[in-house]
Formats: sequence, C-alpha cells, structure tokens
Amino acid sequence: MSHTFARFLPVAAAVCLVAGCEWSSSSSGDSWSDAYNDMNFAGTYRSASVQTSTDGTTTTTTRTVNNERVGTTTASATCAFQLGNSPVVAGSVVIVAGDLTFQDNGDGTLSCTAFPDSPGGTISYDSGAGVIDRGYHNEAGKHIMASYSFTATSTGGSNSSSARSITSVTVSQSGQHLTLHCNNGYVLSGRFNHVNTLSQETTTSSGRYNAQFEVSNDAGVKMVGTLQHVDSYRQLDGTLTDSTGTYDITGTASGTGSSDSN
Repeated sequence: MSHTFARFLPVAAAVCLVAGCEWSSSSSGDSWSDAYNDMNFAGTYRSASVQTSTDGTTTTTTRTVNNERVGTTTASATCAFQLGNSPVVAGSVVIVAGDLTFQDNGDGTLSCTAFPDSPGGTISYDSGAGVIDRGYHNEAGKHIMASYSFTATSTGGSNSSSARSITSVTVSQSGQHLTLHCNNGYVLSGRFNHVNTLSQETTTSSGRYNAQFEVSNDAGVKMVGTLQHVDSYRQLDGTLTDSTGTYDITGTASGTGSSDSN
C-alpha cells in the first residue's frame, strides 16, 4: 500500500567535492566528520500540497507527487508507465519522457505539449497505469517521470501514531548522521549511505547535492529515500514503513538549511 505525504544513505575517507562527484560512507559511518555540514539538509520539510476533508468517519487527503520515476522508454514508440499512488486526481498528471512532455486532459487522455502532432497517451485514474505514444521519438533508455496529485482515504478516524498523519518532517544533521522528527511523533535516526554532487553551472554557497539515506527507530519504523539540495531549494522524498503499511513521504523546505520549527 503506497499512500501519503511525501525518500537518505555511509562515505569513504577521501571525498571529492567537484561537480558530478559521488561517494559512499564506510560500513561504520564514522569516517565522515562534522566538517561536511556544508551539505546542510537541516530544516522542516512540509508536504507540497495537502488537503484534508472529513465527514466524521472518513478522512480524504489530496497530496502531490513531483518527479516520480514511473518507467523507462524502450525502442518501441508505445511505452507503459505505472504511477506509485492512486486514485489519481483527473487533470493533474504531467509525464516527461526524454524531450517530450505529456499533459493530462482530465478525461483519461494525454496530449504532448512539446510536439502537438504526437499521438499522446492514456491514463487510468483508478489504477495509475498509463501508456504514452511518442511517435517517431522512440529513443530507448530514457526515464519516464511523472508529477501528479492523488487522494488517500482512511475510515474510522485517524491514528496519530501512523504514517498516514505525517505532514511535516524536521531533519537534524551532524556530518553524515541524521535524526528525523515527524509531526506524528516518530523519531528516526540513521545516516547517509551515498552522496552525489550535482553538476553546477555556477558556484553557489549552498551547493547542489543529492543524498540517499536510511533511518529507523527501535519500534521497527523505517524510512529510506533521498534528500536533494539545489541552491535554496531542498526536497525530501522517502518511503516509510510502519505497522500500518508503506507510505510515500514527500516535502520541501525553504532556505539553505535553517532549522525552522513546525
């Protein structure tokens, strides 16, 4: 089951900080010191779009997912994809495959905005499954990326200790070590497993980094995912598993790494 709020990874002793460089931590995780706090992911990450309504027994939440990898193109003009969450909000889907962008028309069909003569595609709002037809733009090996909104419904009231109720995550960082405080009370600790410096057209003080992580607690709650920091924009994309199921957790934080509060 994959519902809700909107993914982190140990470094070698020698660390490259040039554009495009990547590194992983040692098995102990102790080789990365506080000197690398310039990769500052600290702050409060909030759901980019959360709307909740309730009739007393059923709670429906609408959430937004950005840049989710949903498939890979093949040499065939027709390529299938599968969104990670459903049911999907009609009219909310944008699919990018290589140099083509497909826009949801709200009736289950997709139109190509960059190339209007392209055949387009279809999307099932119930299942999140879809197909795009790229016509003669049939290069293989390109990621199919999706941005969309979906609804999650729970019955019988909300569980304050469940991942269903997470709408913000506060990240504390010391070197490669992380502590995540979720607004529902979960406190998860762990570290980065892998960090990649993104290419930079210009040098910025805040940097451009993509870091994979894994955090957990003694109760068996676990989150794995990615933190991205590009200039002043920071995003958390994670998958959290607890006793009630598995959930997508996505949020954004403003600024360059201040620890703002909920």
